[in-house]
Amino acid sequence: MSGKHGQTPRQKKGMASGLAVGLAAVLVTGGALALQVTPPDPTDPVVEEPTSVPLTSAALACPAALPDAADLTIGRAPGGDASSVEGSLEKRPSNRAKRSALKVGADAVTTVQAEQATVVSGTGSMAPGLFGARFGTEKAPAAGECVTPAGERWFPGLGAGGFHESRLLLANPDKGPAVVDLTIWSRTGPMRKVESRGLTIPASKSSEINLAELAPEREELAVQVTVSRGRVAVSTQDTYTPQGAEATTDWFPWTAPPANEQVIPGLPRKADENTLVLINPGADEGRVSLKVRGADSEFAPTGLSDIRVPAGRVVVTELTDKLKQAIAKEDTSLAITSTVPVAASLRTVV
Repeated sequence: MSGKHGQTPRQKKGMASGLAVGLAAVLVTGGALALQVTPPDPTDPVVEEPTSVPLTSAALACPAALPDAADLTIGRAPGGDASSVEGSLEKRPSNRAKRSALKVGADAVTTVQAEQATVVSGTGSMAPGLFGARFGTEKAPAAGECVTPAGERWFPGLGAGGFHESRLLLANPDKGPAVVDLTIWSRTGPMRKVESRGLTIPASKSSEINLAELAPEREELAVQVTVSRGRVAVSTQDTYTPQGAEATTDWFPWTAPPANEQVIPGLPRKADENTLVLINPGADEGRVSLKVRGADSEFAPTGLSDIRVPAGRVVVTELTDKLKQAIAKEDTSLAITSTVPVAASLRTVV
């Protein structure tokens, strides 16, 4: 028995309705997709135009004067983003809150009498371009920078007794207390037993630290100053007695933080002592190579050996005769390349 399997009119109508609904759903979905915005690629860098905000507050900490040299030089450099806010310029001893007004014109320099370590503060229009320094005498030529507060400073080559003694001045220019940590290394390794953590500097005050009292050591030291709270400006006064000569006092500048490449510029052509001090604060031993950088070239004198820098130690070495001969020929800088990050300083006695 045979029969035909066909679709009734009602079935055909139902299929037509289903196709219409399905087609409408496809159209609606397609329209929704068309309205969606393609999200940006997260790997594409977001470029933001740099903005400039005028400097409205600046502070400088100037070291104490050397004997017979009480003058403090303060100036305001030209240019920069000048503030439209009316400003003031004041100075005070670093360990006192009492302030006195200063007058320094734009693109000008003035000299004031101030034997003690001094904090200079500029606000508003007096803040941009503010700088200062101290200078020694003809008998004891020297220069000491008025430094700005910083979160970290490095001082390789300080002394703590014997013929070499250094003093750190930690100045807090703000109205709240600041906290400082000192990390000290010697030629035998980190001086972990020295109580030099969590040193509090009161508001608008300063603290002087004699390394000979904090960490007595006849060898050269390296010191890292880290500010964990507030702001602190660090300056250093250094007294050194060369062999067979009288003691001299100078201001000791901070150096660049540890890096694989360092440059010490402005080497004198003739000197009685050239002592290079290196600090390797890391956990791996490294090697340091030296080159002389002149006006037209950079070269390493023949026969110059690399310097071994053990992990966590200070290394002290005199420049070789070949290096001294190369330096004596022209105005040069000392280029330092290391397999591990190091900080460096060169003490030159003329």
